[in-house]
Amino acid sequence: MTKNPDPSHEAPDDTGAAPTEQGFNYGEYFGTMRVLGEILRNEDRRPWLTSLPKTPEHHRYVIWLGCNVIRVPHLAETLEDILNYLQEDFVTLGGPSNCCGIQHEVYGDVPVANNMIRNTVKKIESFSSERMLYWCPSCDNQLRVSPAHQDSELTKARSSVVHFLSEQLSRMQLEAVGPMKIAIHTHGGFAEQDNDCRAIAAIMSGIPGIEIIEMPPVTRERHCTEASISKLGEAAYLDSLKDYNDEARSLGATHILSIYHSCHRQMLLAGRNWSAEERLPVTNYLTVLAQALGLAPREDKFAQCADVNDVDRMLADVDPDLKARGIRPEAARRALTAQFKPKP
Repeated sequence: MTKNPDPSHEAPDDTGAAPTEQGFNYGEYFGTMRVLGEILRNEDRRPWLTSLPKTPEHHRYVIWLGCNVIRVPHLAETLEDILNYLQEDFVTLGGPSNCCGIQHEVYGDVPVANNMIRNTVKKIESFSSERMLYWCPSCDNQLRVSPAHQDSELTKARSSVVHFLSEQLSRMQLEAVGPMKIAIHTHGGFAEQDNDCRAIAAIMSGIPGIEIIEMPPVTRERHCTEASISKLGEAAYLDSLKDYNDEARSLGATHILSIYHSCHRQMLLAGRNWSAEERLPVTNYLTVLAQALGLAPREDKFAQCADVNDVDRMLADVDPDLKARGIRPEAARRALTAQFKPKP
């Protein structure tokens, strides 16, 4: 059973660096991410390492979250709860300092991107683990196309967290949940995402009280990234999510189930444009699995902020935690405004 102490104890970097020639501000982007990872957690302790211990200890599993998942930190907390239930020996790396470099690559800073993933692979290898588990489809694909992992047997043999958990079903005592009728938000057209779809279906099928409403996979990209939304166009993307929501509801779904952090965020943000009667609740598969295991629920504070849709109220909700986590109120306000951009 593992707890992930963070030896760095550093305050998040909430200062903005100069924008790129294309106008993209990495400092603001990663600063927002870091601050959200601090203020939206349920506990003061991070469930991921942002930097390496002076002497990394061996762990059976090393889990690579990537960076963007910390915007929805209850997912990392819930994953830790489930792995502790399984009494696994693991260590988790997350946050911008453990980035795959895709954002830099998108904006043309390819040498920086290559250096970032090369350094991240070295950190992953430093724990001498027997198996590596990854969370993010973009991080996985960056490893696939990068030469940085070619000499690493550990990263070449990696598995997705979803696939790993589906392998552990025989070790889980699953209790009834719901009843819930779930539409699983899946992405198709890629072997890795197709495998995750099958793994999610196996996990959910093993939980009493869960009924899966069959829905076609989303075919655009590997998950709902900002880049994929830009390609489609924000208006068209929002329309497609509304169509998905409406079709799922018409088929009797009571919930939409997310797999990936990015899809979870985007569906919650999109739902602000719909009436309460139209909008299906969005939950993540880890939340449902943890409930079936009898584990204490982790609040989805990202969902709460999206529902509030008012930065002053969001700030008031997180204010009690700011001092303990070393976050200035103005930095919290900037991050909440940047992420949620409240709709009129």
